[in-house]
Amino acid sequence: AVTKHAPEQLVAYLQALEPFLRWSGRWADLVAWTEYALEHASLACEPQTRGRLLNDVGYIYWLWGRNAQALDSLRPALDLCRQAGDGWGEGRALNRIGLVYRTEGRLPEAMVHFQESLTIRQEIGDREGIGFCLHNIGLVHRLAGRYLEALDFLQRGLEVFEKDQHVEGKSLCTSNLGRVYRAMGRYREALQFMQEGLALAQEIGDRTEEGETLDTLGDVYRFWGDYPRALELYQQSLEIHQELGSPVGQAYAIADMGEVFFLRGDYDRAHGCYQQSLELWQEVGDRRREASLLDSLGCIHRVRGENEQAMVLFERSLSLRREVGDRAGEGRALNQIGTGYLTLGRFGEALDCFRHALEIARETGARPGEGAVLNNIGLALAGQGEFLQALAHLEHSLSFAQDLGEKGEEGMVGHNLGNLYRHMEQPEKARVALERAAAIREEVICAYGDGARRWFE
Repeated sequence: AVTKHAPEQLVAYLQALEPFLRWSGRWADLVAWTEYALEHASLACEPQTRGRLLNDVGYIYWLWGRNAQALDSLRPALDLCRQAGDGWGEGRALNRIGLVYRTEGRLPEAMVHFQESLTIRQEIGDREGIGFCLHNIGLVHRLAGRYLEALDFLQRGLEVFEKDQHVEGKSLCTSNLGRVYRAMGRYREALQFMQEGLALAQEIGDRTEEGETLDTLGDVYRFWGDYPRALELYQQSLEIHQELGSPVGQAYAIADMGEVFFLRGDYDRAHGCYQQSLELWQEVGDRRREASLLDSLGCIHRVRGENEQAMVLFERSLSLRREVGDRAGEGRALNQIGTGYLTLGRFGEALDCFRHALEIARETGARPGEGAVLNNIGLALAGQGEFLQALAHLEHSLSFAQDLGEKGEEGMVGHNLGNLYRHMEQPEKARVALERAAAIREEVICAYGDGARRWFE
């Protein structure tokens, strides 16, 4: 028979069991145990206990990549916690609903739930909950491309966790600070935070965070042009997420492997990776990431000369990004559409897209994006014969590449400058710029292999 105290005992047992099962990837076992406890809690008719267990069931489904099932548990959990006057459970349910919306790319809705959760947790003095809410708000800002705001909230979350000696929270904040610095093009700071975050994740046995951090470390090496090291890290990440049965982690790793194949000019393998990742994101229901993969597939069509197919995919991506409030992604999609117009010789339409993308890059603090758009504006202006304006934009873009240490980008922009000087009938400046670009080209290819040639095509 089920005693009055059995549900509470099951809750305590599950709280001890959950980290082990979650970090080892035993999602089915974890769901089975939680639903077993929920059945007994239902018999006991205790709203607070039922609410907390439903809360845990929903969280587990979210971790497992089952967003619809997660919401089916979290929404009634929120109602039960409110009915019972359980502020702790209410704050947790709001936070977890926000996690689902964030995963689906519904960033404005995620932000509302995280902010509501933060308010409740501040009212009841839930220090751990405050730290996680600050982290999650920072993560939404990062995903939306508001990098300066992201740094602020993640740093505040890190301070809470450091003061309380909360290793898991410190690991999450540290890794995501690294991801923000990566997105801003501050790669050495990114590497420092990512390595610290990886060590923390391994220390506490958090396999999910370990896999995610390995993937982000791969991004840093990819941006530096060290493709073999990047592929090695992505493969390690993929193996962990396959072991855990995480479709989200697998989708990230597979897409990033596709990026390396694309950079190497192996477009067939890149297309296969992108398509596989796209299907996983559609299964999960993350429209922001779906848009990102549409961009990637569009790039393959563009390099193959299939501009109409590419533009269709870029337009679909732009629509999705605007729908979910992804400002940084909107800027990237506009840059891609502008590049399509540039390829077609439609320079006025290209400039409209690039200038809008530049505004967004500056608004969000995305320095690599700003540098890339400045280069493209320079190319479009050169196409219209406005050589002096083009020169100013290309020189500005070159300074970005040099500041960020992006050798491939520096060589590409330098090559564009050399060609512009030729059109301006300044042969000596053209020679110097092209020789410098050629030297960078050989330096990069020597360091990272023939795959780096795509920077200069």
